[in-house]
Amino acid sequence: MPGTLQPPNCVGTPLSWGIYRTVFGFSLCPGLPSIRAHREKTRCRVVEANRPAREQKGCLVKDVLLLNGPNLGMLGQREVGIYGTDTLFDIEKAVGEEVADRGWRVVARQHDSEGEMIGTLQGHYGAVGAVVNPGALMIAGWSLRDALANYPRPWIEVHLSNVWARESFRHESVLAPLANGVIAGLGPLGYRLAARALLSVAAD
Repeated sequence: MPGTLQPPNCVGTPLSWGIYRTVFGFSLCPGLPSIRAHREKTRCRVVEANRPAREQKGCLVKDVLLLNGPNLGMLGQREVGIYGTDTLFDIEKAVGEEVADRGWRVVARQHDSEGEMIGTLQGHYGAVGAVVNPGALMIAGWSLRDALANYPRPWIEVHLSNVWARESFRHESVLAPLANGVIAGLGPLGYRLAARALLSVAAD
């Protein structure tokens, strides 16, 4: 009709129409997915930190707990010759990359007190599993040990440094006998390997 704006053909769509479609999130051409539809399709693959698992558009987003203990919030600034230059944020991002294809989301927590670590652990029994770096609590974290003994999911103990190559008081972990596995001395790579291990041993 004269004076009525008609949508263009899908072949040779003018740039202005393409911009309009992109900005407003719908497709003018049958058979072409809209931006909004694409976002809904990929929503389940988004890995977010610090949010609980929930139903999203029929997709159950499952959490993997990344729990770090005392002093690990200072990574990147703390004894870089031992612990490296990666920050805790870098590590959280790396773990997220490892588990993204499984549709898992990382819930990352770092606490300097044993009690807070226990509370976080007990609050995430619904996670598919956990990657835990207890820091020095590996030495005498008996309350944390009791909490991990009751944790119903698989978990991997991680240490950035090779603790057996350091001071003798670091040579025994009271937590390790409870873990599904222990990774030490490989720096930030250890977290990635722990995430891959969970992908193998944890049930969806």
